[in-house]
Amino acid sequence: MATEIDAAEVLSSYTATLAEPHSNLIRDISDLSYSKDIIKAVLVHCIKLSEPGEGRDFLRSAYVGLADFQHLSDQEQSALQAWDAAGQSDLENAGQETLLKLARGLSDQGELTTHLRARVAQEAAALLEELRTAEL
Repeated sequence: MATEIDAAEVLSSYTATLAEPHSNLIRDISDLSYSKDIIKAVLVHCIKLSEPGEGRDFLRSAYVGLADFQHLSDQEQSALQAWDAAGQSDLENAGQETLLKLARGLSDQGELTTHLRARVAQEAAALLEELRTAEL
């Protein structure tokens, strides 16, 4: 037996998630209240019903933005946190020891975050192609 989905609730929940301040562009999929497939279906439905313009552009962007939500391992989450901490550090006033520790941490996490960013970019490209193929 299929469960009926409230499209307005799905869209509202997803847009609220997008609006939440978050330190990383890449977020864990558990931040989503619904599965990507359900969100995609709702967004496609809304895009089809919307007139060309800012509203439709936002929906298309939100569709591609689903790529930013990934299944993140503990190690990947730690790597993203390390990069975030580096971005928030006061490097001008940091001592040499702090800078070395920060550099080591970034070096250790660099390969993992590079792989993760490539995974997001690949999924974003696939989502954009889905929109193009469906002529949305």
